[in-house]
Amino acid sequence: MSDGGKMIAPCRQATQGFMTYPTSRWRKRISKIPLYLWRLGLGPLLPAHLLLLTATGRKSGLPRTAALEYTEVNGKKYVASGWGKRSQWYKNVMTDPYVTVQTGPGGAEPGEVRRVTGEDELRALFAVFRHSPAWDIYLESWGVAPHAEDFIAQKHCLYLLRIDPTGAPTPPPVEADLKWVWAAALGLLALWAVAWLAGRSERD
Repeated sequence: MSDGGKMIAPCRQATQGFMTYPTSRWRKRISKIPLYLWRLGLGPLLPAHLLLLTATGRKSGLPRTAALEYTEVNGKKYVASGWGKRSQWYKNVMTDPYVTVQTGPGGAEPGEVRRVTGEDELRALFAVFRHSPAWDIYLESWGVAPHAEDFIAQKHCLYLLRIDPTGAPTPPPVEADLKWVWAAALGLLALWAVAWLAGRSERD
């Protein structure tokens, strides 16, 4: 690979550790937990640093949602693809950048995803991100030293994206369509309580 005639080393992510691409079912299922909590109506209880990003599936054309960590810098939301271009949600937004973003306190917002490549913006992000322990793990997984110069030099290995406001049509937001589970659970609990009390009165 080259950049203006200068050779650039290929990017290779670590094959061991937390940041490796999830091939096992249990890791993929764990990543879906925030989505299910949102659908159960517990969105406001999710950690403040999580958002739901709904994109259009590049093959199906249907809404596809991922739960991602984000950081807000100068009023803009930023996310990183921990597994680079292998992430399914990243492939989707590179095909169609118009997304819907949801956070517990902020509700749903339409957005357009852009990959960050400008050095000034990257330096500003590094100054904020470098205080996070998770940031060091992310950089280490891509073989990037935790200092600004190497971060800039290897920006082609890092998939940092900014979500800008947009007026374009975006996918529908995730609804709390599983709230009925709580009513069903309460109903079953009530039936159990009635049966238990009836059984107790017969014994008495």
